[in-house]
Amino acid sequence: SRGHSKPTKSPVPRVGLRKNASIFKQIALLRHAQPCPVHDKTHLSPATPGRPSHRAAALPLPPWSATTSAMQAMNDPRVEAAVYSYFHTLSTRDKNAWIALFDSKAMLHEPVGATPGEGRVGLEQVWQVFTGPFATLTLRSDEVFYSGSGAAARWSGTATSIDGQQADFCGITVFEVDTEGRIQTTMSYWDPAEVLIRLAGGIDDTNDNPVYEI
Repeated sequence: SRGHSKPTKSPVPRVGLRKNASIFKQIALLRHAQPCPVHDKTHLSPATPGRPSHRAAALPLPPWSATTSAMQAMNDPRVEAAVYSYFHTLSTRDKNAWIALFDSKAMLHEPVGATPGEGRVGLEQVWQVFTGPFATLTLRSDEVFYSGSGAAARWSGTATSIDGQQADFCGITVFEVDTEGRIQTTMSYWDPAEVLIRLAGGIDDTNDNPVYEI
């Protein structure tokens, strides 16, 4: 009617996709997204209906399965395949398949702060870091963020010793992948020494303040 203007709707802000953030911002998101699954299992609950999920599918289902969402379809499938295969081949101890994932001059920081492994010799050394001390090792990618030719994965792991002791732990790994789908660089944030101490019974997981036995 005359004298009454049509109400206008306020513009709804659009939330940018996390995949457009820099890799360093993605690491920050991963660090603050959820608590470590070693101490909190609530992250295993399903995503809220109607909201896109950034969570990678649990092994053995690859993240590019038929249930891939429209958002995930925007990711480079070569990067998705490399990230999935990295964790899968480590967990199944398929050494040849794991080595085949990498470029011949790949640089591996496993973990960051240790002497980087480079090329085939470095791959052999890193393989020992993951398999030498443990009777079994299972790594699960809990959440993966993709950006261009790279990705950052928040993961959790379970290791067992020869005498049957078990330790749960978690970490973050950043990947850079070339145009042929081979991994060029990995940068992982976790503490292998702490895992070994846990397996030796040196940390009391029931106490908020870890106790190291000397």
